[in-house]
This record gives sequence, C-alpha cells and structure tokens, in this order.
Amino acid sequence: MTNGKAISTVPKAVRRILFYALGGGFGHVTRACHLAGEMGRRGIRTLVLCPDRCRSHVERTSPCQATANLERSQLALWFQRRLVEFEPDLLVMDTFPRGVLGEVVTPPGLAKLLVTRWVAPDYYRKPVVRKALQEFDEICWTEPRSDLSFPGLDCEPVMSMTAPLGRVAARLTMGADERPLILGMGSGEDSDQRKILHRLKRLGRLQQWDVRWFSRELGTYVEDLASLLKGADVIVSAAGYNSYYEIARAGVPVLFLPQQRTVDDQMKRARGVFGFSGRGEVRVHRSDQGWEASLLELMDRRTASRVADCPAPRGRDQVADVMSALLTLASSQKGKVFETTLRGL
Repeated sequence: MTNGKAISTVPKAVRRILFYALGGGFGHVTRACHLAGEMGRRGIRTLVLCPDRCRSHVERTSPCQATANLERSQLALWFQRRLVEFEPDLLVMDTFPRGVLGEVVTPPGLAKLLVTRWVAPDYYRKPVVRKALQEFDEICWTEPRSDLSFPGLDCEPVMSMTAPLGRVAARLTMGADERPLILGMGSGEDSDQRKILHRLKRLGRLQQWDVRWFSRELGTYVEDLASLLKGADVIVSAAGYNSYYEIARAGVPVLFLPQQRTVDDQMKRARGVFGFSGRGEVRVHRSDQGWEASLLELMDRRTASRVADCPAPRGRDQVADVMSALLTLASSQKGKVFETTLRGL
C-alpha cells in the first residue's frame, strides 16, 4: 500500500492497452480508434484517452475517457489517475512522447509504444523530447521519418481497412441528384472554412454544381464520411493525415488546400512527398490563393481522371502486430507489480 492506496499484485486475466491520444487534431484519436478496434478483436481490453471535444467520435468505436483543456499539473494528475485505475500492460502514445504538455510520467517497467507520423524534425531533436524517445520499447513511424537518425520501425499509414462505398451507393446515401458533386472536407478555424465555403458556393451556383461541406467545426459532419468519398466528382480538403489517406485510397480527383501546422507539413503530404499518393488527379494550392481555376480544370476532366481506388495501407495491422509482441513480452514478467507515484492522488 502506498499513501493509503492499494496496488494490485494479481496478474490480470485480460491484457490491457491504454491509448494516449490528446493531440489537437482528430488524426490522433482516429489512429487510436483504428488500433484499439483491432486489438479489441484480438481479445485485448482497451481504453482511449482523448480531448473532450472528440469524445462522441471515439465513443462510437472504443471505450474512452475524455478531459477538457487543463493546465499541465492538472493534466498530469488526471493522467496518473487513469494509469492507477486502468493498470495497463502497455501504454501507446500518439506523436507526443512526453504528452501534449510534457505531463506524462510513467511507472518503471510499464511497456511503452510510440505511434507517430511525419513530425517537424526540430521538435524531436529537442534534448528533452529526444531523451523521451529513447524510453520507448518501440516506435512505429506511419509516415517517413523527418530525420533518419530517429529510431523506430517504418510502417504504412494507419487507417480503416473497410472499403468505401461505390460511387452509386455513396451518392444514394447522400441523396445526390444528377448534378456534379463537390464534396468539401472541412477542418481548422471556423472563419477560414467559411471563406472557402463561400467561394465554393458562389462558383457552384454559376456552374450548377451540388456543393456539400462536411465539417465538425461547422456542425455539418457525418460519421463514416470516408465511406462516401467515391460519390464525389471532386473533393476539396486540407491535407491532414486522415483526410489525405482516405482521399488517396478513394481515387477521386482532389483539390488540396494545405493548412499551416507547427509540427506537421500538410504541403509536403499533399504533394505526395510522404508516399501513398493515390491515383486520382491532384491540384495543390494555399487556401488564400486563386484556386478556382484548378477546381474548374478538375471538374472538366473529372470523368477521365476518375480511377480505381487504391488498396488500403497496412499500417493498422502492422502496428497491431507490434503491440501484440510487446504484450507477450510484458506478460512474461508474471506477477509484476504495477507501481506508480501516487503522492497527491
């Protein structure tokens, strides 16, 4: 017993994985949900830690606990309590090895995996972050490493393995008519999205297009949007992790409007620098540029440029195999005591 709190010494019948997915975008929680779902199918108990604004998205597929924005000490305490309550055999962190605020402290002996994507190299080169990278049992890179000196395994992107609906089925699901359909995948600041949407609708009226804009921030998002992408004639989207690979897989012509991010590079991703660029025709512009001409060109060529969808990347299963291996190693330490710092809890 530590500070009046009991610590279990009994090996658990069902192995447990705790997923930390508290990054700012939905890419972090979506990766965690895909991985948690696969591990659940393998008989593993999972729990996803997510921001409160992502709770409804995560709850559809995975057990979760959510937190509102907290300052560092509060978030550290909240995380420690989740560790004590859940007693994971494996902790899976997404992108940020020390947590989003550097708040994560883990007990000695707990197996740890970092699942990450391309990250601006200066972030992982910081001494305190680089030291944290060395404390992981394994690192899975689901996009190319920005610095080849960073350790880890190279994997494919993590996404759903469920095939999207065909064009006819997707259009029926959306209630689309015979007009050409522009499908917008909104993300980022409300004001920026509204500016793009205003320009799209104005052009759509002139061209007699059906313009649909799906956005969590504007309250127009639909779950399973990835399954509907093949119903579009052209997609307009930023180039975040999930959107990019879902569009590439669907093989639909796309106008990417990359957004500026601190540790990500959507412009490189949109241009196919990270690989898995898909087969659909692509145009790339900054959102404040005159992109209407490129959209008109894509619409004029939409029939000729429509291609078969690509096979889904295998990253989900690759990372799941790594998690299974780490769990096997952890379970070989029979009767291991789950220790943690409980002062102040």
